[in-house]
Amino acid sequence: MIGFYPGSFDPVTRGHLDLVRRALAFCPRVVIGVGQNGGKNYLFSLEERKNMLAAALQDFLTEDEKARIAVHDFTGPTVDHAAQIGAGILVKGLRNAADYAHEEQMVLVNRRLAPAIDTVFLFTENTLRDVSSSVVKEMARAGIAGAKFEPYLTPEVRDALLARVG
Repeated sequence: MIGFYPGSFDPVTRGHLDLVRRALAFCPRVVIGVGQNGGKNYLFSLEERKNMLAAALQDFLTEDEKARIAVHDFTGPTVDHAAQIGAGILVKGLRNAADYAHEEQMVLVNRRLAPAIDTVFLFTENTLRDVSSSVVKEMARAGIAGAKFEPYLTPEVRDALLARVG
């Protein structure tokens, strides 16, 4: 079964990487979908986000895991792209009750749009619950020292973020 893990990955965090690895435990293949929403303002371009994700995965995954991963970009409804690639499940991460409230609504809509595609939620590891792309962008804008990003970002992503914001 193909698992589809969608997100903006603006930028990719260690929390995202953890979810990819954990999805591989029950999905023989995982497609990571880097979304492009015209109504959203991204810090990094689509190509930059895909490149950062690919680089972060190289250092994070084993060779076997890398062989089971693909990175796609997509626009439009998530379930449409999932159906196009033959995914049977959407993989989503939950950090807290606010994430759940948002995702619960999306599950209901997605079931109507694509009844054959189910959603699997993975709770974020406790050590990564405070990690989000929004938080690391705020940290960078606030001038937080680079070493403080270690729990949140790989070195390559940290350097790209600080260069972009600094």
